[in-house]
Amino acid sequence: MFITIFLVLFGVVYFWQKWNYSYWKRKNVPGPEPSFIVGNLGKMITQKDHLGLMANAWYKKYSDAPYVGYYKALKPAVMLRDMELVKDVLIKDFTSFLSNDVATNYDSNDLLSGNPFLQTDQQKWKLSRAIMSPMFTSNKMKSILPFMQSACEKLIKYIERQDCDTDINSKSLAAKFTTQNVVSCAFSLDANCFDDPNSEYRRMGKKILQPSPWVALKFTLMFFAPILVKIFTISFIPKDVDKWARRWMQENIKSRETEKLQHEDFIHIMQNFQERYNMTDNHIIGHAMSFFVDGYETSSSVLSFALWHISRDSTVQDTLFQEISTILEKHNGQMTYEAINEMNYLDCVIQETLRMDSVCLTQRKICTKPYQMPRLPGQKEGLVLQPGTPVLIPVYAIHHDPEFYPNPNVFDPLRFTEEEKQKRPKCTYLPFGEGPRICVGMKFGLLQTKMALVSIVKNFIIKESPNCKPFVVDVRAFLYQTLHPLIVNFEKRK
Repeated sequence: MFITIFLVLFGVVYFWQKWNYSYWKRKNVPGPEPSFIVGNLGKMITQKDHLGLMANAWYKKYSDAPYVGYYKALKPAVMLRDMELVKDVLIKDFTSFLSNDVATNYDSNDLLSGNPFLQTDQQKWKLSRAIMSPMFTSNKMKSILPFMQSACEKLIKYIERQDCDTDINSKSLAAKFTTQNVVSCAFSLDANCFDDPNSEYRRMGKKILQPSPWVALKFTLMFFAPILVKIFTISFIPKDVDKWARRWMQENIKSRETEKLQHEDFIHIMQNFQERYNMTDNHIIGHAMSFFVDGYETSSSVLSFALWHISRDSTVQDTLFQEISTILEKHNGQMTYEAINEMNYLDCVIQETLRMDSVCLTQRKICTKPYQMPRLPGQKEGLVLQPGTPVLIPVYAIHHDPEFYPNPNVFDPLRFTEEEKQKRPKCTYLPFGEGPRICVGMKFGLLQTKMALVSIVKNFIIKESPNCKPFVVDVRAFLYQTLHPLIVNFEKRK
């Protein structure tokens, strides 16, 4: 009897999933063949491939299609290929795709619950955006410049203490700097990253996003099985990091009642908005933690890749050094906000780094109301996306499409002169997203990365270490990272 029931249930499940996996064929939408239960995400689930690289393969294979149908486990989903369609989803028809496809545990006590990137509720997203946007104006960037200059000075002194033939992990170095800078800018504290190898800020920061089987599983579940994320209240932030962060942030806020700050940091800026937005100290702590995670991790990756790329190309490095020298001389040797913004080639170097090594290889959206897609060959009428349909934008694939970027695997900053940028369609460059949900902290991330790079190139010649292993993507990582460290050497300029 039991065997009969089992066989009947198995048969029902088998034929249902066969029918379910015929959805895109019935709609005449091209796409890869799915596998039982896992759909097209099997390699991602088993940590054998990265979603961004899988999307790149689909992008190349279905080069004639404006969009591709795939299966996010059992759920039909689409990947966009046409740039006009990408632009419509991110900008023109944004109201039909309000939410990012990132599962959270929906716990209001989660420290990152106020992060605009993770918000799925439109009103909460708008509030989070309204709270954080004033912190990233040009005037606010100028006001925190002394913090950044101090962090840059500590960075240079640290490198000077190393021998010229010492192998330095560029990501580790960059993470020391961004952690030092973010903690200083946000909390007016010294993270002591360059003197203390066991700095608690570095230790706790590593626990959040550093690749590991558990971190990979956690973020896979957030994409693949959101119901499990909700049931088991899986959080971006490990419990010990959450406890530590609340303690030191509360102590920092309390100390401000008696101690006067020399500079206006981000906590102080948020406190000025506290009454307007009816924020509690917990809200401030949550937004501060979002700033800590976003600020140190993404910028450290960009700085690390930039150091590695210019270490491999002496022409790029020499051109960058000449620009830095010329403009700093014009500004009496001072690394001012105006001086940094005048460095056009520096901006090109950073943009090319972000093209080749964008921190997020994909952008994930959710359709929030019925949406008419372009009609494909064989369709009587165009597909209507239904609310809840996942929409994938293959950032890595777009950034490496030779139609937009000839010889895409060559590092060429001159792709980003104003003349060259005008030749490309909109939405072919998406390291920060686009439209209303573009990264709110973009200005801060770019400024701290540029400040560090200027400081290093001004003082050192950067060389790739002969011990640096070939570049391999770490498929366990949520963000784009290398499996093997990018190792460089620094030689003091004479």
